[in-house]
Amino acid sequence: MKGPILRIEENEDYLQKLVKLIPAEALSAYLVLINLAAADANKNLATFIIGLGIVIGVRLLGTMDPANHNLPNIPLLVVSLIGYPIWVYNIGGSASGIFKTHFDLYVGTSLMVLFTIFSPYLYSGGDTVAKALGKRWFTPKT
Repeated sequence: MKGPILRIEENEDYLQKLVKLIPAEALSAYLVLINLAAADANKNLATFIIGLGIVIGVRLLGTMDPANHNLPNIPLLVVSLIGYPIWVYNIGGSASGIFKTHFDLYVGTSLMVLFTIFSPYLYSGGDTVAKALGKRWFTPKT
């Protein structure tokens, strides 16, 4: 394998960054499972937690590159972990999910607009922290 599977470069444009910051794999799993959970509150919560686990697993494993001494990209993970509940809040709306009794269209729409507009600007991309730590911790001593 050549480099990490999920990588955001500093020179990527806004849309390329945004697409990589949205945890689509977790949202897909959430949509399938939430329909199976129906109105069961425990299953709804379990579905949300499974989605969080998918975000964490995919972002950690997808951004690691032990061959090139790159640790997981933690800033990318954090932005995706912020985005996941925002998307779940908006996807479920008032019909399903863990937020169904607390859904407010204005709040959901506002959060989605803010996340969509600002997340690619706040995340510069690249491997700055992970690469620096990786080189420090994993460079073979000669």
